[in-house]
Amino acid sequence: MQSALGDSKLQSSLSIFLFVLLWIGVLSTSLVETASCTQGSDDPWVASLLLLSISLLALVLLAVLPTNHLSKPLTVPFIGLVPWALYVAGKYTYGVTMQALHPCTVLKGELGFSEQAFDSWLMYWGPVQLVFLTALSVYLIHNWSALKKLPGHNRQY
Repeated sequence: MQSALGDSKLQSSLSIFLFVLLWIGVLSTSLVETASCTQGSDDPWVASLLLLSISLLALVLLAVLPTNHLSKPLTVPFIGLVPWALYVAGKYTYGVTMQALHPCTVLKGELGFSEQAFDSWLMYWGPVQLVFLTALSVYLIHNWSALKKLPGHNRQY
């Protein structure tokens, strides 16, 4: 059965590319923890939001593509990445959004950053990440349940 994309090899290649974009997006959420916070810089959070926008586009495209045999193995890295990213996004949601702390204060635990002003959009960084990660989790659960219904997928391993 051919999709609107036509060739199944093209569809498989596109799926691989989109999953790699998703891996990068989820990983970027967690990698803000490696920031140095030199003079209270918010560059890691900006970069992760830019990567998140690309990952969101990849997620939407994957959601409209038909599920294929490559989908299940390509979701395995999310077993470790998503919980880690949820922890990081939750930590910043609590610290920055709910307690109005500077992101570097949340990261380093040093109160010296609290005196520095930070952009108001940073208060939305954690909740935006949590919404994306929740949508990704719903997609992954749906993807795995849809794969059980594919013909020839009922083999015993």
